[in-house]
Amino acid sequence: SGFEFHATRGSSEFVVSNSWAKMTFNLESKKMVLNEKILWLSQNPLGRANKEYLASMDLETLLMPILFPPKLAGGGKVGLVAIDAGHGGKDPGNHRRGHLEKVYTLLLAQELRDVLKARGIASVLVRTNDTYLGLAQRANIARAKRADLLVSLHYNAFSDPDIGGL
Repeated sequence: SGFEFHATRGSSEFVVSNSWAKMTFNLESKKMVLNEKILWLSQNPLGRANKEYLASMDLETLLMPILFPPKLAGGGKVGLVAIDAGHGGKDPGNHRRGHLEKVYTLLLAQELRDVLKARGIASVLVRTNDTYLGLAQRANIARAKRADLLVSLHYNAFSDPDIGGL
């Protein structure tokens, strides 16, 4: 991977980079920048004894899949996409003026299924109705269907206009 670490003495910012990735972190913020794209960590990086640390959850679930995506077995062709309509059942997701995220994610999942089918890509819906499924259940359904890719659909409902990105 060949990553190098750079920090400026007296600054809360540090950079981790190699020939194809530049990640800029700040000890005072959850915001990080990866190749000019803004990402949000679950918590601020931590600096102790001249060493910087990231939460293991951020490293394992945000950065590692982006920096080192798993290789697809069978030569790299996606054979089946599992489409997860976020929320459902007792979990409405975001709701404004009677509009429930769980309804719109299911509609979007159905539309995405139809678009993929028209392009010759097989897909399966993780949930087909207003049912609550836990996160592990969603992944297990995709795994049981032997999906090559799991796409979970949600709508950005964060109210801070300065927040955006992945």
